[in-house]
Amino acid sequence: MKSSYFDLLSRATGQGIIAGEVAEVLRQLYQNYLDATASNGVSREMADELMTQFLEQFLALLQNPPQFGLFHRRVVAPFDYTTFALAFTRALVKREQSHLLGEGSLRQMMGQLGARHNVILFANHQVELDTQLLQLMLTPYCADLAKEMVFVAGHRVTSDPMAVPFSLGTNLICVYSKRHIDAVPELRLQRTEHNVQSMQRLLELLQEGGFWLYVAPSGGRDRPNAQGVVEVAPFDAKSIEMFRMMAERAGVPTHYYPLALDTYELLPPPDQVVKVLGEMRVMRTTGVGVAFGEELSMEPEADWKGLDRAEIRERRAAHFEQCVCGLYQQLIALH
Repeated sequence: MKSSYFDLLSRATGQGIIAGEVAEVLRQLYQNYLDATASNGVSREMADELMTQFLEQFLALLQNPPQFGLFHRRVVAPFDYTTFALAFTRALVKREQSHLLGEGSLRQMMGQLGARHNVILFANHQVELDTQLLQLMLTPYCADLAKEMVFVAGHRVTSDPMAVPFSLGTNLICVYSKRHIDAVPELRLQRTEHNVQSMQRLLELLQEGGFWLYVAPSGGRDRPNAQGVVEVAPFDAKSIEMFRMMAERAGVPTHYYPLALDTYELLPPPDQVVKVLGEMRVMRTTGVGVAFGEELSMEPEADWKGLDRAEIRERRAAHFEQCVCGLYQQLIALH
């Protein structure tokens, strides 16, 4: 018996809502998801229901694209995108093979947030579902707090139709990365102005206090090196400096922590950066890893004396990157 998923897909194709090649991608995605989740003990009925919910939202949002504000708050009504995205992702995670390191740092952060201080996580980024995977791993410790975390994200998560149903369930500050801001020269000024406005909104949130922010200073996802080993993408010193200056301007105590994510195998990105929207997703069931390090200091190290500001920024970024790399290696060692 055919799933309602394919009935929806057939109608959408027949009505010209999606092209034939897109329909084929969605057929492959369905089978990929059911095969992957079946290996994780998820029933066919549950996987089919989740994929059908995804397709329903995908088609509805394709016809009526949502408008994301400078600060997007997760949408839970009339459709609860947060609950959907977490359930969809949970089915892919092998919990018995997953690890969270740094519980002491996590407890410290929770106390700081409770005191209305801000906490900024400088992290690597590996897969599109990192926001959901991080929230799932935090659920046993601080489920409600995890859902309120805010993620600095690139514009693709709000413009790629396949990503939008997941983005709607996440708190987002959206910016154009260096990689994409010049992709369309005639839009550079507009995109630059968007980033300025987004940072102003971010400043306002930091001034309110109690703000938990995830930032990937690399501006992109980790990828394998020439030997096929996945490496943490290099941190951008200017990105870290911008958040330091924003927090300083806010006038609210702000704390910084390194965060490493080991999620690559669940949803590997394409080998090359894809400039067009709609890249094919190939999902797998696997364990994932999350590791929090000790609080970072923005103050210059003693041996940096005599360096100019630019050199200090580079040294600081390199140090933060090394901290994340060290945590990442701890997670890899658990495989």
